[in-house]
Amino acid sequence: MTSLKISNLIRNQVPEFVREQHPKFVSFLEAYYEFLETQQGTQKNDLINQAKSLRYLSDVDSSLDTFENNFYEKFASLLPREAAVRKDILFKNLTNLYLSKGSSSSYKLLFRMLFGEELEIIEPKNEVLRASASTWSVENSLRVDPDTLYLLHSGNGTTKTFLLPSAAFTVKSVLINGVETTAYLVNQYSKRIIFTSAPSNGSSIKIFFNDFDYSLLVNRKIEGKTSRASGIVERFAVSLVSNRNIEDLYVNSKTVIGVFANGEYCVTDIIVDENVLNLEFLTSSALRKINIINGGSNYSNGDLVIVSGGGAEQEAVAVIEEVFSGYIDTIRVNKPGAGFWSGGLIDAIDPPLVVNGTISTVNTSSSNVTNTYTILSDVLIANLSSISIGATDYGIAGKSVSNTSNVIALMNPISINVGAISVCIVVTANSVSAEVPIVETQGATYLTGTVFHSITGFRSIGGYTINGSGENYRVGDEVIFGPNPILTNGVGAAARVSATDASGRILKLDIEPSRLTGTANVTANSHIVTGTGTSFNTEISVGDRIIVNGESRFVNAITSATSINCNLVFTYTTSGIDAAIGKYWIYPTGGTNYTQNNFPSITIRSRTGTNANVVIDSCMGDGENLTATGSKLPGAIVKIRIIDGGRGYKYIPFINLTQSGDGQANAQAEIESSFVTFEGKWTTSDSIISSTERKIQGKDYYVDYSYITSSRVEFRKYKQILKDLLHPAGLINYARYRIDKVANVTNLGITTISPNKVISGKVNIGQGSIYITGVNTRFIDGYNRGYIGIGDAIDVNGRIYIVESIISNTNVQVSQVSTSPPLGVTSAPVPFSVTANLEPFIVLGQVTGVSPGSAEMTLETGDLLVTEDGIILTTE
Repeated sequence: MTSLKISNLIRNQVPEFVREQHPKFVSFLEAYYEFLETQQGTQKNDLINQAKSLRYLSDVDSSLDTFENNFYEKFASLLPREAAVRKDILFKNLTNLYLSKGSSSSYKLLFRMLFGEELEIIEPKNEVLRASASTWSVENSLRVDPDTLYLLHSGNGTTKTFLLPSAAFTVKSVLINGVETTAYLVNQYSKRIIFTSAPSNGSSIKIFFNDFDYSLLVNRKIEGKTSRASGIVERFAVSLVSNRNIEDLYVNSKTVIGVFANGEYCVTDIIVDENVLNLEFLTSSALRKINIINGGSNYSNGDLVIVSGGGAEQEAVAVIEEVFSGYIDTIRVNKPGAGFWSGGLIDAIDPPLVVNGTISTVNTSSSNVTNTYTILSDVLIANLSSISIGATDYGIAGKSVSNTSNVIALMNPISINVGAISVCIVVTANSVSAEVPIVETQGATYLTGTVFHSITGFRSIGGYTINGSGENYRVGDEVIFGPNPILTNGVGAAARVSATDASGRILKLDIEPSRLTGTANVTANSHIVTGTGTSFNTEISVGDRIIVNGESRFVNAITSATSINCNLVFTYTTSGIDAAIGKYWIYPTGGTNYTQNNFPSITIRSRTGTNANVVIDSCMGDGENLTATGSKLPGAIVKIRIIDGGRGYKYIPFINLTQSGDGQANAQAEIESSFVTFEGKWTTSDSIISSTERKIQGKDYYVDYSYITSSRVEFRKYKQILKDLLHPAGLINYARYRIDKVANVTNLGITTISPNKVISGKVNIGQGSIYITGVNTRFIDGYNRGYIGIGDAIDVNGRIYIVESIISNTNVQVSQVSTSPPLGVTSAPVPFSVTANLEPFIVLGQVTGVSPGSAEMTLETGDLLVTEDGIILTTE
C-alpha cells in the first residue's frame, strides 16, 4: 500500500490556465482531497486510502487479520479454528485439499495442517487372503561382460572433445579404429574427454570404463545386433560366473521381443545433458563347467586343458586340478557268498597291507543262502569233570544222545543269523596300488568263553544257484547230493525244495540236518511218522530232534524200525513226495568238510518234476568274490578348474585332453546362456495360506470398504472433521493411536496429569471413611454408559483413589493409591486421613499397578504413559 497522497498532485494535474485564473478552485480541490485522505477524529473518512487498499483484499497475507472470520465461513466452515500451521498457509492450501478430497494425500495434508502430525492410511483389504490373487513373477536376465561395455562415438576430423556419461567413473582405455590410444585428457568435472588431435572423419571411437554405473541403463531399451531381439531393463545386479563378475540386466518379460543370441553385441542409448550417447556391450557367454566323461590315467595336477572352438571372442583357460591318487577306495562285491555278517573283516593278501575294510551290510533274507547257522560249542567239555553223567543222560547205550541229555546242554548250542554280502567299505588304504589286490573276508564268528571262532572252518554247505527252475516240482522234493569230487571229503549235507510257483518251478531250497536211511510219511494232525526202508530202532533214540517235510519234532517213542511217535502233531501231510527224515546234531546243518568251488553235483528227487538245474556255489563263510580297486585308475582326472571362462561363446567348445596323460580322457564343456530365464516365484502373499500377514475376510474390518487412520492424534479430535470433510461415502473408518514414546518404569510418581472426564455433581469424603458420598451425582448411570468402571482411578481433592464398587448413584466404595499431594509416591494406608467437601469427581481411567518409589515424570499434552504392567495413560 502506497503512502503517496493525491492532494499533493492536484496542482500539477489541472490545466495551466486554471491554475493561473482560478487559484482558489485549485486550493479547494487540494483541500477536498486532503480531507478525503485524512481520518477525522474517530471517523474513518480516509476514503481514498481505503479505495487504494481494495486491490490487496484478495491477498490473504494482507487481509487475513481483517477477514479471518469471513474466510473461515466462506472457505473452511468445516475446519476448526485452531490449527498447527499459520492461517495464511491453511487458506492457501484449501484448494489442494478439496481437489484431492477422499484420497490418502488429502488426509495426510489435513493432518499436517491441523495437527502438525503425520498420518498413515492402512487398508485392511490389503491383508485379506484372496484365492488366486498372488502375483507370480518370472524374471529374465541378459548377462553382460563388464569388460566389453564401451561408449561409442564417431569422429568427424575436427571435433576433439566428446561427452562422457558421468563424472562418477573413470576411463580405462580408448580405442580409435581398434587401436588403443593414450593421446587424450579427461575432464571429470565437465564430463568430457579431450583428444590431443581430432579423430579422423568416420573413425570409430570406443571408450571403456573402470566402474560403469549400470543404473544408467534402467528403463532403457536394449537390442541385439545379431538377433535383433530387444527388451527394456528394469533393474541390475552383479553375479559371479566362472570366476568373473558379470552384470545381470533384468529385462521386463512383457517387453522382450525375440531371443537374444549367445555372445552377441547389444546396443542401447542413454540421455546425458540432453545428448544421446550410444553404448555397446558383449553379452556374457563364458565357459561355466567342464564335465569329465572318462578320467583316463597318468594325468598330473596342473596339466593344461585345451579349450578350442565355440566362436568365442576370447578362449577360456583351464587346468587339471585333481587326479586320482591310486589308493584303494572301493571294495566291489562280485559274488556275495554265504555265512557272513555285518562287521566281518576284509584284508588284502596279495599284496598284503594295501587295504583293509569291513562288511557293511549283509542280506539275511536271501533265498539262495542259509540265513541261520547252529553250532555246538566245545569249550565247556573241559568243565565236565565236576558233573555226573549217567546212563539216562545218554539214552540207549551205543546209540545217540537224548534231547534231555545234560551233554546237549553242556555243549551249548549257538544259533547265529548270517547272510550274503551286500556292501563292503574301505576302512584304510595304506599305499598306492598299481594293480588290483586280492582280498578275502572272514566268515561269521561265534564266541566260546573268551575265544572267537569262525564258522568258515566247518566248511558247511551254505549257498546255491538255481540255473534252471524246472517244472512240476513240489514242496518237499528231496535234493540228492552226488559223489564227492576226487580228493574231497564232504559229508552230511542235505536239502529239500521249500518253495515253488504255481507251475512247479523251484523258487527256493532249504538246507537241513543230515538225513537218515529211507523215506518218511506224516499225516496232518497225527503224531506218527511212518518210515519206508528206515532203521528207526538203530539210528535214533527217544528225545532226539528230527525234521520231516520242514517240520521239526522230538521223538517220544520208537515203536519199530519204521514207526515213531513224536511230541507234537504234524501240520502238513506228505502227499505226492518221497520225504526224507533228518536228524539234528549228527553234523552241522549243511554238513562239513566240503571244498569251496569243488562241490558234488546235486539232483532233485521228484515224482513229477523235471528239468531243474541247481548247483552248490558256497560254503558257510566262503564263496564270496570281492574286488578291491580305486573308483578310477591312477592318474585319472577327477576335477578340472576353469581359470578364465573366456567370453563371447556362441556354441559349446571342444575340450582336448590328448596332449598329456594317456590321452584317453574325455570331457564335455558347458557354457552360460547369455539370456537366462529364472525359476518363477511369488512376489506377493495374497493367496498364500501360511502367510502370517494374511487374514480371512471378516465383517466390517477385513473388507474392501474399510480403512484405518493411524496417528498420534486422538480419534475424537478429528472424527467429525473427517466425516464432514473427507470421508468417502460407503466406507467405514477405524482409528489407531500410534505410540511413538513408551516409558517403562517400575516405581512411578505422576507429578502432572490432566483429567480425562469429570463426573457431574460434587463429592464428600469423611476422614477415616472408605466411601465417597455424592451430591447430585449419577455413579450408576455413568457406569452403565462406560464413563466409570470398577478399578478406574479417580482424583478427588488432589488424591488418587481406585473404585472398588459402585453402591448407588451417590455412593462409591474406594481404596487409596499410595500417593500424597502433589501426587508424589509415598505410603498412605486406608482408612484415609484426608477430608474432601464438595470436590469434583474426576475419572482418570485404569492406572492400577502404580507402586511406591521415587521415580517421577511429567506428561505433556498428547503423550502416552505405559506402566510396567502395560497400563496406558493418555493426557489431553
